[in-house]
Amino acid sequence: TRYEVDGYRTTLSLKSVVRGAARYHTPQGHYLLTPDSFLILNDGQRYSLEFEGGGRVQTETLCPFFQRGFLEQAAASDLDDIDPSTPALDFCERLYPNTGSVAHALADLHAGLRGPHPSTPWLEDRMYALAQSLAGLRLQVRREAESFPGLRPATRMELYRRLHRGRDFLMSCYDQPLTVSAASRVATL
Repeated sequence: TRYEVDGYRTTLSLKSVVRGAARYHTPQGHYLLTPDSFLILNDGQRYSLEFEGGGRVQTETLCPFFQRGFLEQAAASDLDDIDPSTPALDFCERLYPNTGSVAHALADLHAGLRGPHPSTPWLEDRMYALAQSLAGLRLQVRREAESFPGLRPATRMELYRRLHRGRDFLMSCYDQPLTVSAASRVATL
């Protein structure tokens, strides 16, 4: 059968596919998720999702959603209450390779969820480890964006986002005829 979600507004969430493939659509782009990539959507982002179920290859997703403030708490490594004035962490919306500490945390979470019913403390520990990995990934992205040309940090980050938007378009639309002009339109470059 076919599975679809249309126009859902999310909290900060990580979208991943354990097997099969899923297409996510946001106002910023279209993303084909496979087991070798994941997508991070920011709090308040609208998205649509579609994938084919059944058949020869079934699609299985693992999509953790984070309560507001949870990632900020993990990033600060502070187990006390969060200061409500702390700004929400935002992520560059793009396909990320399913490697490193985020991949390890996702695999650990997936393995535990497939076994006997996990305890609440076990699940909280795994979500906290995943949140810390995502906070580290966010810092890595910021460092990568700093290496881009441009005088202002906001200009460098915007260029980073646009280039990845074009790259993700090319990776997600491989089954369609593509042109340089189509990719540049998507990237607004």
